[in-house]
Amino acid sequence: MARIKSFFKSNILLLAYLVLFFFLLMGVYYSSGYDYLNELFLFLASLLIFYIVLKALTKGIFSSNFGTYSESIKLILRNKVSVVSTMFLLLMIISIVTHFLYLNYFPLADALNSNNSYIIADIRRNITVDSGSFYNYLSSFTIKTIIPFSLLYFYIKKKYYHLGIILLLGSFYSIALLQKSFIISIMSPIIIYTFLNRKYLFASFISIIVVLTIILLVIVTNPSLRGGIDYAKSNNTEAPVSGDSIACVKLNNSVAPKEVNRTDSIYNGISNRVFFVPGKMVSNWFSLIPKKYPFLHGKGYNFINRLTGETTVDYSTELYKEIYPYEYSRGLKGTVNTASFMYDYSNFGNYGLILSGFLLAVWFLIVDFIFANNFKLKVSINLFYILMLSSSALTTLLFSGGWVLTLILTYFLIEKDEI
Repeated sequence: MARIKSFFKSNILLLAYLVLFFFLLMGVYYSSGYDYLNELFLFLASLLIFYIVLKALTKGIFSSNFGTYSESIKLILRNKVSVVSTMFLLLMIISIVTHFLYLNYFPLADALNSNNSYIIADIRRNITVDSGSFYNYLSSFTIKTIIPFSLLYFYIKKKYYHLGIILLLGSFYSIALLQKSFIISIMSPIIIYTFLNRKYLFASFISIIVVLTIILLVIVTNPSLRGGIDYAKSNNTEAPVSGDSIACVKLNNSVAPKEVNRTDSIYNGISNRVFFVPGKMVSNWFSLIPKKYPFLHGKGYNFINRLTGETTVDYSTELYKEIYPYEYSRGLKGTVNTASFMYDYSNFGNYGLILSGFLLAVWFLIVDFIFANNFKLKVSINLFYILMLSSSALTTLLFSGGWVLTLILTYFLIEKDEI
């Protein structure tokens, strides 16, 4: 039993990813049958082989101590809790305020004033377009690193006043930007950490905030759930939805009422997004590459193109018109993000799948090394990033997604004996 527990703790990142991969596999199977299972198992085999071999080769080579220089930096920072706390608060407030000042509009208010789901989708998309590169990066770091890390940091340091402020700021910011994933990103580390420490009441309280925020955003972005008419549907052959949970469906130029349960609609939409859509996106990418869109041979990596001078080709944007032709014909533009290994596949085919398995194995081992035996902190900090590998490139998560920055902050600011 002790060996099983030790194995589980030392390989938790890989095991969590395997659970995620299972759901991806199911999504691919339900959307395309057995067509792409060979490619998926090629990636899985490369990940497992590289992980096992590299872990055996590096066992005992590394030490969790980075040297006296890093230890002295940690000592200085950890003794300046008040200064660090104030810096986090100021950074978040400045980031949020300047972001909305730059946008010069409030997305949540605009969405609530619209009864057209396509217009609301455009409002949500335009947040990124209108923000520009600087504010997009700043917002990403704030949502995916600064706020979630601050919540965990203030909880561990028992600075509950600061914790309350960040809870309010984080909830407000995620709602205002109309993205359901943001509140999950913000709250995941502290929910997992408090749950692992058996602080079930506090973990439940934060979880309720997440659930209520997601429900609110689903209602805000769906006019029919607000008791109004969704004109995006009523002006077409699709079903216009209106009134108190009554949907009107066109049948041979007549209109018949159909009862719609709002709770079921919200639940089905969220469960579909979590359990089915990621696998379906993998199938869609496989079906289009290279049959209709050629392998990119490195042109899909922005960091490489900055060195070579090539123009980056972003298939997550280009494939939108293929996967959502109706929405595209209506003038909507968006992205179709997919699992991390598909970005490497889109560049190098099956060799890219092997490369992706290798890179992911190396990264898991690096994270294991950084956290050493800090199981609770390792799971709390990294689990959400593992889940995001179902819809993001690894390089995106590491840098603009804030994974690297989060690990740096954790290493220097949180003491092992505080956990």
